[in-house]
Amino acid sequence: MKKRYLAIAGLLVLAVAAAGCGKEKDKPAEQQVQATPTVTPQVTEAADLVDMEVSDEKNVIGEKTDVITSGFSGSFAVMACRNEKSLFNRLILVNPPAPGNLTQMPSKKDRLLKYFLEIPVFGTLVYHIIVSRVNTSDFFIENMVFDPFHMDQNLLDAYYEAAHRGGCQAKAAYASKASRFMNINILPALKSIDNSIFIIEGEAENNGAAVVDSYRSINPSVESVTIPHTKHLPHVEDPERFLEQIGIFL
Repeated sequence: MKKRYLAIAGLLVLAVAAAGCGKEKDKPAEQQVQATPTVTPQVTEAADLVDMEVSDEKNVIGEKTDVITSGFSGSFAVMACRNEKSLFNRLILVNPPAPGNLTQMPSKKDRLLKYFLEIPVFGTLVYHIIVSRVNTSDFFIENMVFDPFHMDQNLLDAYYEAAHRGGCQAKAAYASKASRFMNINILPALKSIDNSIFIIEGEAENNGAAVVDSYRSINPSVESVTIPHTKHLPHVEDPERFLEQIGIFL
Protein backbone atom coordinates (compact mmCIF):
# COMPACT_ATOMS: atom_id res chain seq x y z
CA MET A 1 0.00 0.00 0.00
CA LYS A 2 1.51 3.29 -1.06
CA LYS A 3 1.63 6.26 1.25
CA ARG A 4 3.15 9.69 1.48
CA TYR A 5 3.88 12.00 4.37
CA LEU A 6 2.97 15.66 4.62
CA ALA A 7 3.53 18.06 7.49
CA ILE A 8 0.43 20.22 8.05
CA ALA A 9 0.14 22.32 11.19
CA GLY A 10 2.47 19.96 13.02
CA LEU A 11 0.42 16.88 12.10
CA LEU A 12 1.67 13.77 10.32
CA VAL A 13 -0.65 13.02 7.40
CA LEU A 14 -0.65 9.61 5.75
CA ALA A 15 -2.42 9.55 2.38
CA VAL A 16 -3.47 6.04 1.43
CA ALA A 17 -5.44 4.49 -1.41
CA ALA A 18 -7.88 1.67 -0.76
CA ALA A 19 -7.32 -1.64 -2.51
CA GLY A 20 -8.98 -1.77 -5.91
CA CYS A 21 -9.02 2.02 -6.27
CA GLY A 22 -6.68 4.35 -8.11
CA LYS A 23 -3.04 3.29 -8.31
CA GLU A 24 -3.66 0.35 -5.99
CA LYS A 25 -4.97 -1.41 -9.10
CA ASP A 26 -1.42 -1.47 -10.45
CA LYS A 27 -0.47 -4.32 -8.14
CA PRO A 28 0.56 -7.61 -9.78
CA ALA A 29 -2.38 -9.81 -10.66
CA GLU A 30 -1.68 -12.26 -7.85
CA GLN A 31 -1.87 -9.40 -5.31
CA GLN A 32 -5.08 -7.89 -6.59
CA VAL A 33 -8.39 -8.60 -4.91
CA GLN A 34 -9.98 -11.36 -6.93
CA ALA A 35 -13.19 -11.62 -4.94
CA THR A 36 -16.01 -9.16 -5.35
CA PRO A 37 -15.39 -6.08 -3.18
CA THR A 38 -18.12 -6.05 -0.54
CA VAL A 39 -18.67 -4.12 2.62
CA THR A 40 -16.97 -6.57 5.03
CA PRO A 41 -13.46 -6.43 3.52
CA GLN A 42 -13.84 -2.69 2.95
CA VAL A 43 -14.64 -2.10 6.62
CA THR A 44 -11.79 -4.41 7.60
CA GLU A 45 -9.47 -2.48 5.33
CA ALA A 46 -10.62 0.81 6.81
CA ALA A 47 -9.43 -0.49 10.17
CA ASP A 48 -6.30 -1.95 8.60
CA LEU A 49 -5.46 1.41 7.05
CA VAL A 50 -5.05 2.60 10.63
CA ASP A 51 -3.94 -0.65 12.23
CA MET A 52 -1.26 -1.30 9.63
CA GLU A 53 0.05 2.23 9.87
CA VAL A 54 0.00 2.17 13.66
CA SER A 55 1.63 -1.26 13.72
CA ASP A 56 4.28 -0.44 11.14
CA GLU A 57 4.90 3.07 12.43
CA LYS A 58 4.26 2.72 16.16
CA ASN A 59 7.40 4.66 16.95
CA VAL A 60 6.10 7.53 14.82
CA ILE A 61 2.38 7.71 15.75
CA GLY A 62 2.11 6.10 19.15
CA GLU A 63 -1.50 7.19 19.70
CA LYS A 64 -5.02 6.98 18.33
CA THR A 65 -5.41 8.15 14.75
CA ASP A 66 -7.67 10.89 13.43
CA VAL A 67 -9.28 9.84 10.16
CA ILE A 68 -10.44 12.07 7.30
CA THR A 69 -12.59 10.43 4.64
CA SER A 70 -14.20 11.71 1.48
CA GLY A 71 -17.55 10.62 0.10
CA PHE A 72 -18.59 6.97 0.29
CA SER A 73 -15.55 5.88 2.29
CA GLY A 74 -17.02 7.63 5.32
CA SER A 75 -19.28 4.63 5.93
CA PHE A 76 -16.27 2.29 6.13
CA ALA A 77 -14.58 4.55 8.67
CA VAL A 78 -17.68 4.72 10.88
CA MET A 79 -18.06 0.94 10.93
CA ALA A 80 -14.36 0.37 11.48
CA CYS A 81 -14.47 2.83 14.37
CA ARG A 82 -17.23 0.83 16.00
CA ASN A 83 -15.34 -2.45 15.49
CA GLU A 84 -11.90 -1.17 16.53
CA LYS A 85 -12.45 1.65 19.01
CA SER A 86 -8.88 1.54 20.25
CA LEU A 87 -7.52 2.62 16.86
CA PHE A 88 -9.58 5.74 16.18
CA ASN A 89 -9.82 9.15 17.74
CA ARG A 90 -11.76 11.78 15.75
CA LEU A 91 -13.60 11.24 12.47
CA ILE A 92 -13.88 13.91 9.81
CA LEU A 93 -16.34 13.00 7.06
CA VAL A 94 -16.24 15.09 3.89
CA ASN A 95 -19.60 14.96 2.11
CA PRO A 96 -20.53 11.51 3.48
CA PRO A 97 -23.41 9.48 2.00
CA ALA A 98 -26.87 9.69 3.53
CA PRO A 99 -27.26 7.00 6.23
CA GLY A 100 -30.66 6.05 4.88
CA ASN A 101 -29.25 5.28 1.43
CA LEU A 102 -26.72 2.92 2.97
CA THR A 103 -29.47 0.72 4.40
CA GLN A 104 -30.54 -0.31 0.88
CA MET A 105 -29.35 -3.85 0.22
CA PRO A 106 -28.86 -5.48 -3.22
CA SER A 107 -32.10 -6.42 -4.96
CA LYS A 108 -32.54 -8.98 -7.74
CA LYS A 109 -32.13 -6.17 -10.24
CA ASP A 110 -28.90 -5.06 -8.57
CA ARG A 111 -27.54 -8.62 -8.63
CA LEU A 112 -28.39 -8.85 -12.31
CA LEU A 113 -26.58 -5.57 -12.97
CA LYS A 114 -23.50 -6.87 -11.18
CA TYR A 115 -23.65 -10.13 -13.13
CA PHE A 116 -23.69 -8.33 -16.48
CA LEU A 117 -20.89 -5.94 -15.49
CA GLU A 118 -18.70 -8.89 -14.53
CA ILE A 119 -19.06 -10.61 -17.92
CA PRO A 120 -15.50 -10.50 -19.35
CA VAL A 121 -16.19 -8.87 -22.73
CA PHE A 122 -19.68 -7.37 -22.54
CA GLY A 123 -19.34 -6.08 -18.99
CA THR A 124 -15.94 -4.55 -19.68
CA LEU A 125 -17.33 -2.80 -22.76
CA VAL A 126 -20.23 -1.36 -20.78
CA TYR A 127 -17.88 -0.23 -18.01
CA HIS A 128 -15.59 1.58 -20.44
CA ILE A 129 -18.60 3.35 -21.94
CA ILE A 130 -19.70 4.44 -18.46
CA VAL A 131 -16.24 5.82 -17.60
CA SER A 132 -15.51 7.29 -21.02
CA ARG A 133 -13.91 10.72 -21.21
CA VAL A 134 -17.23 12.40 -22.06
CA ASN A 135 -19.20 10.66 -19.31
CA THR A 136 -16.49 11.30 -16.74
CA SER A 137 -16.50 14.99 -17.65
CA ASP A 138 -20.32 15.13 -17.44
CA PHE A 139 -20.23 13.41 -14.05
CA PHE A 140 -17.78 16.01 -12.75
CA ILE A 141 -19.91 18.87 -14.02
CA GLU A 142 -23.13 17.50 -12.50
CA ASN A 143 -21.87 16.07 -9.20
CA MET A 144 -18.33 17.04 -8.27
CA VAL A 145 -17.40 20.68 -8.85
CA PHE A 146 -19.01 23.99 -7.92
CA ASP A 147 -17.88 25.90 -11.02
CA PRO A 148 -17.71 23.64 -14.10
CA PHE A 149 -16.27 26.49 -16.17
CA HIS A 150 -13.11 26.51 -14.06
CA MET A 151 -12.74 22.78 -13.55
CA ASP A 152 -9.27 21.46 -12.75
CA GLN A 153 -8.38 19.50 -15.87
CA ASN A 154 -5.56 17.68 -14.10
CA LEU A 155 -8.00 16.38 -11.49
CA LEU A 156 -10.39 15.21 -14.19
CA ASP A 157 -7.51 13.45 -15.94
CA ALA A 158 -6.50 11.77 -12.67
CA TYR A 159 -10.03 10.41 -12.12
CA TYR A 160 -10.23 9.23 -15.73
CA GLU A 161 -6.84 7.53 -15.47
CA ALA A 162 -7.71 5.85 -12.16
CA ALA A 163 -10.94 4.47 -13.65
CA HIS A 164 -8.92 2.67 -16.34
CA ARG A 165 -6.03 1.34 -14.29
CA GLY A 166 -5.75 -2.38 -13.65
CA GLY A 167 -7.20 -3.68 -16.91
CA CYS A 168 -10.28 -5.84 -16.44
CA GLN A 169 -9.94 -5.48 -12.65
CA ALA A 170 -10.81 -1.79 -12.96
CA LYS A 171 -14.54 -2.49 -13.06
CA ALA A 172 -14.70 -4.64 -9.89
CA ALA A 173 -15.16 -1.83 -7.37
CA TYR A 174 -17.62 0.02 -9.62
CA ALA A 175 -19.74 -3.10 -10.17
CA SER A 176 -20.00 -3.71 -6.43
CA LYS A 177 -20.80 -0.12 -5.56
CA ALA A 178 -23.33 0.33 -8.37
CA SER A 179 -25.14 -2.86 -7.30
CA ARG A 180 -25.15 -1.82 -3.60
CA PHE A 181 -22.85 -4.61 -2.45
CA MET A 182 -20.77 -1.99 -0.65
CA ASN A 183 -23.72 -0.58 1.28
CA ILE A 184 -23.82 -1.08 5.02
CA ASN A 185 -26.27 0.08 7.66
CA ILE A 186 -24.26 2.51 9.78
CA LEU A 187 -27.21 3.60 11.95
CA PRO A 188 -26.34 1.35 14.94
CA ALA A 189 -22.68 2.39 14.71
CA LEU A 190 -23.53 6.10 14.65
CA LYS A 191 -25.67 5.67 17.75
CA SER A 192 -23.10 3.67 19.70
CA ILE A 193 -19.73 5.31 19.01
CA ASP A 194 -18.69 8.20 21.23
CA ASN A 195 -15.92 9.53 18.98
CA SER A 196 -16.05 13.15 17.88
CA ILE A 197 -17.54 13.32 14.38
CA PHE A 198 -17.12 16.39 12.20
CA ILE A 199 -18.83 16.70 8.81
CA ILE A 200 -17.54 19.07 6.15
CA GLU A 201 -20.07 19.80 3.41
CA GLY A 202 -19.69 21.66 0.16
CA GLU A 203 -22.19 24.49 -0.26
CA ALA A 204 -23.57 23.07 -3.50
CA GLU A 205 -23.41 19.39 -2.53
CA ASN A 206 -26.57 17.56 -3.59
CA ASN A 207 -28.84 17.28 -0.53
CA GLY A 208 -25.92 18.28 1.66
CA ALA A 209 -27.95 19.99 4.37
CA ALA A 210 -30.41 17.09 4.54
CA VAL A 211 -27.55 14.60 4.91
CA VAL A 212 -26.06 16.56 7.82
CA ASP A 213 -29.47 16.73 9.50
CA SER A 214 -29.87 12.96 9.13
CA TYR A 215 -26.53 12.37 10.89
CA ARG A 216 -27.49 14.77 13.67
CA SER A 217 -30.85 13.08 14.14
CA ILE A 218 -28.98 9.83 14.83
CA ASN A 219 -26.11 11.31 16.84
CA PRO A 220 -26.81 14.83 18.17
CA SER A 221 -23.13 15.37 18.99
CA VAL A 222 -22.18 15.46 15.29
CA GLU A 223 -20.65 18.82 14.32
CA SER A 224 -20.62 20.26 10.82
CA VAL A 225 -19.47 23.15 8.70
CA THR A 226 -20.25 24.23 5.15
CA ILE A 227 -17.52 25.56 2.89
CA PRO A 228 -18.95 28.11 0.42
CA HIS A 229 -18.37 27.95 -3.32
CA THR A 230 -17.54 24.24 -3.25
CA LYS A 231 -19.41 21.04 -4.02
CA HIS A 232 -18.30 17.42 -3.54
CA LEU A 233 -14.58 18.17 -3.33
CA PRO A 234 -14.13 21.10 -0.92
CA HIS A 235 -10.63 19.91 -0.07
CA VAL A 236 -9.70 20.38 -3.73
CA GLU A 237 -11.76 23.45 -4.63
CA ASP A 238 -10.83 25.48 -1.54
CA PRO A 239 -7.93 23.72 0.22
CA GLU A 240 -6.98 26.74 2.36
CA ARG A 241 -10.41 27.05 3.95
CA PHE A 242 -10.64 23.28 4.23
CA LEU A 243 -7.35 23.10 6.15
CA GLU A 244 -8.50 25.99 8.32
CA GLN A 245 -11.56 23.97 9.37
CA ILE A 246 -9.44 20.88 9.92
CA GLY A 247 -7.14 22.90 12.17
CA ILE A 248 -10.10 24.17 14.20
CA PHE A 249 -11.52 20.70 14.75
CA LEU A 250 -8.24 18.94 15.44
